[in-house]
Amino acid sequence: MDAFEYLESDGRRIADHLQSLAENYSNWSRDRVFQESKNAIEAVEKFIHKKEDVVTLSFHKRSQDIDDMQAKFEDKRASIDELIEDMVMIHVDEPGYEQSLERLRTKFVDLLRFCNEEFYPAIKEAVSKEELESMNRQLDSLIFS
Repeated sequence: MDAFEYLESDGRRIADHLQSLAENYSNWSRDRVFQESKNAIEAVEKFIHKKEDVVTLSFHKRSQDIDDMQAKFEDKRASIDELIEDMVMIHVDEPGYEQSLERLRTKFVDLLRFCNEEFYPAIKEAVSKEELESMNRQLDSLIFS
């Protein structure tokens, strides 16, 4: 399985889930909003960890461009982590929760755009065929474990 295609597809699925959650916030029961929010937050966190496990840790040939992009990714990740921490501390029916969901969706979509349009293409250029195969095997082991 191609790691980059999988991560792009997985990211779109999570973004779609966040969109559905934001659109249905006022129609769903608070229990459902809570469960769907919990699932969405877990999916975002797992996506970030998969990206790290498969992409960042799988190759050794580093350049200043890749290091700069990794730093940009970490900034975006820190912003998402901070928002998730805030969301976990408030109840789904408190004022501002719905806006927090929308901010999470916006930040996650921005992270995906950065990864798909800038970061992943730069990594694909920098890695050897063997490293790319290693990334694909690493992804397979994560998915099937």
